[in-house]
Amino acid sequence: MNKITRIFLVTMCAGVLLTGIGAGIAFGEYSSLEYRKLEAPEGNGPVQAEAEFTVPAEGPINIHAPIPSACSLVTDEDVPQGTIIINASCDAPADSITINEPYVATIETGQYGGTTSAVQSATETITDIGMYPTCLGGMELFMMYKDQVLDGLKQGFICIPPDYYESFTAEIRVNPADAERIYIG
Repeated sequence: MNKITRIFLVTMCAGVLLTGIGAGIAFGEYSSLEYRKLEAPEGNGPVQAEAEFTVPAEGPINIHAPIPSACSLVTDEDVPQGTIIINASCDAPADSITINEPYVATIETGQYGGTTSAVQSATETITDIGMYPTCLGGMELFMMYKDQVLDGLKQGFICIPPDYYESFTAEIRVNPADAERIYIG
C-alpha cells in the first residue's frame, strides 16, 4: 500500500469517527428535549362560521365534518322544515371555516318487485354538505409561532402547533321532522 492510500484511509476513518461522535451528541441532545403545544398568539380568538341552507324535502342528508363526534344535532321547532342551520367554530391557527353548499344528487336504485324477479327502477335524492376548517399556510404560520418555537428550543422543548381540528365544533339545527334524515360522518 502506498503512502497516498494510507493517508486517504486514515483521513476517511477519522471522518467516520468524527461523524459518529457528532451524531451521538446530536441524538443525546435531541432525546433530552420534551414536547410542548404552542399557545395561540394574542388576538387570535376562535374562528366562527354560520350557514343556512334549504334542502330537498325527501332523502337522506349527509353532513361531513372532520370530527363527527364534535358535531351536535339540535332539533328546533323555530327552524322551518327543509332548512338546516350550521354554526361552526374552531381555534387558531385556523383562519376560516368552509361550509360547502349542499350537493344534491338523484340516483337510481334497483329494487326487486314482489313475486317477480324483475328489477324495478326507483330514484332517491341524497344531499351532501361538507364543512372543514382551513389554516394559514407556510410562511404566515411560521411567522405566527416563530418566537414561541425559538423560546421553546432555548428551554429544551420541541414546540408543536395546536391542532385546530381538535378544537372544531359544530351545532346543526334542524326541524324535528327532518332530524331522522340527518347523518353526520
